[in-house]
This record gives sequence, C-alpha cells and structure tokens, in this order.
Amino acid sequence: MSDEGVGLPRSTIQKLVKDEIPQGYRMSKNFLDPILHCAVETVQFIAGQANQICMNANKETLMPDHVLQALRDLEMTEFLTVAEASMAEVSQSNKEAKESRKRKKAEHQDKRSQAEIIQAQRAMILAARNRFLGTEPHSDQGTPQT
Repeated sequence: MSDEGVGLPRSTIQKLVKDEIPQGYRMSKNFLDPILHCAVETVQFIAGQANQICMNANKETLMPDHVLQALRDLEMTEFLTVAEASMAEVSQSNKEAKESRKRKKAEHQDKRSQAEIIQAQRAMILAARNRFLGTEPHSDQGTPQT
C-alpha cells in the first residue's frame, strides 16, 4: 500500500509518545519519524485486512466487527480489549445522541389534542377554499371586500 499523502497528526502521536516516556527524558528531532511511519503502516495493515474480510463476506460497508476480526486474524489480540471498549463507547454515545434527538423531537411535537388538530386543519382548508373561490379576502389585504 502506498502512503503518499497519508499520515497521522504528528502532534497527536507526539503527545501519545510523551505520555509514555518517563519524566525528564527527551525525544530527538527525528525520533517521531519512524514511529509515525510504523503507525501509518499498522493502520493500513489492519484496514487492508478488514477490507478483505468485508469483501469476502460480499459486503460493501466496512463495519467495526471487520476490524475486530482483522485483529484476530493478524494475531493482534492484545488490541481487542481496547477496540471492543472503544466500540462500546461509540455505540453508547450514538445511542445517547439518538435518544436526545428523539426527546427534542417529542418536545417540539404539537401538544394539542387530535380533535383540536383536525378542527384547525378543517378551518385552514375552508379558508383556503374561500380564498380560491373569492368569497373571503386574503389575509395580506387587510380590509374585507364589500
């Protein structure tokens, strides 16, 4: 796979590395370059395997389960726990967002009873009919016709 134009944010990788090295230690200028290259290769390797799994299953959409299976197939099982926890976190976040949208939609629903809604619809239809037939003035004219 070619990694032209592909990369991971250097600042993110640098922060991850800094969090792992003991306090008081420093990194040389070129220290991150091989780590960045390895990180990109690893992501491409896992993604390629997940894509192959997806294609073998005659699917057109890569799913998180394909990534988990790729990790198993590549014998990278030490990452499974982290990946599964991440999937659960994303799933919970999506569920909460969906429930929030549902609550907001319910709050904006018309609070009138079904009979009141039907009565209002009939009044609007009658007003539109009267305007069409010319028996009622348009609301933007302001004064009734005599």
